[in-house]
Amino acid sequence: MHNTIKEENQVSPSFLFFLVHSTQIGVGILGFQRYIIKGAGYEAWISIFLAAISVCILLAMIFNILTRENSDIVDIHRLYFGKYLGGAFTLAASIYYFIFALTIYRTYVEILQIWMFPQLETWVVSLVYLPIIYYTVSGGFRVITGIAFFGVVLPLPLVFA
Repeated sequence: MHNTIKEENQVSPSFLFFLVHSTQIGVGILGFQRYIIKGAGYEAWISIFLAAISVCILLAMIFNILTRENSDIVDIHRLYFGKYLGGAFTLAASIYYFIFALTIYRTYVEILQIWMFPQLETWVVSLVYLPIIYYTVSGGFRVITGIAFFGVVLPLPLVFA
């Protein structure tokens, strides 16, 4: 069950920061305040603080399991839950990540539409953006890491301006 990870699917540990940053910050930074205030009111800072602590604990648990088993999530599901229940968990995780990716995709299209191309239809912006997504995903994990790196480094002058 223990698979060795191919070198082309590995990145240096320093790039982990950029992957985590892109995953946690991402496009949601542009509108999260409205959703939090709408749901939790003006005491929302407490929920953000508790969510941050929860995410740190979960990441530590995930890292611990992945380090101990030296395997991927599919093998870990199969190892801990058996063939059928592990397969169901893997399928559920795949569906979750697909819906998550669609949500982020739609948010990017909405941002491009509102800020840059308000006259264009949604489907036009979506079709133009699809080849970029295809290139990134088909390029592999290292290309995704490179996009995450540039997504953090390129906006830095805007932060310090």
